[in-house]
Amino acid sequence: TRFTGSAGARQLVLDDRHQAIVGRCAHTMGPFVVDVDIDGDAATATGYVRVYISDPDMRNPRLWRIGYTSFVLRRSRSSWQIAQRTSRSLAADEGAELLRRGL
Repeated sequence: TRFTGSAGARQLVLDDRHQAIVGRCAHTMGPFVVDVDIDGDAATATGYVRVYISDPDMRNPRLWRIGYTSFVLRRSRSSWQIAQRTSRSLAADEGAELLRRGL
């Protein structure tokens, strides 16, 4: 998946696939490699992402998805903001390449 800006993040969370697991899932990320453009207000962070999901009765948590994710960050006056996120499943052909580019 790929999204750009806060509108893209909102759409990702409101998507039917994500809404179907809300309340019975947990996302973990890291470790990350962070590359900061010292001369500017840009950075990238690349690492691993895992999603755990449980049955509706919450008795059987399991790893549902593992993959790679890369964030493009932009510095605002007071904080860093996610400008873009790209995520690929471990099984995706381009998944390992996403990780390699970030190292």
